[in-house]
Amino acid sequence: MSAGDADDGIYLLMSGSVEVRLPSGPCGKGSRLDVFEAGMSFSEMGLLDGAPRSADVMALEPVSLRVLDRALFDRLVRDRPDIKVRMLEQIARQLFSNPRKANAEAAANKG
Repeated sequence: MSAGDADDGIYLLMSGSVEVRLPSGPCGKGSRLDVFEAGMSFSEMGLLDGAPRSADVMALEPVSLRVLDRALFDRLVRDRPDIKVRMLEQIARQLFSNPRKANAEAAANKG
């Protein structure tokens, strides 16, 4: 997946791992942001705000994914609101952890 692509759902990583990188510049690969492993999800931001992908995602090994697209995500509010609430709580935790992690890394590099 590449930054700028349309974002069409949440990807649930069933097996394998992927690397998330800032978009590649003219000098080569962008910088690594994170690595996701089986049991984790990615691409939540685009599902929530409809914006294009903000990062590149590359498989580090063979992966198996499940995709929860916008239509299915929206149907959860009608069919299984309890699941949608739990998913939104998990998405919020993951999104909040990213700035906290970046802040901790910046503080460690400072001192």
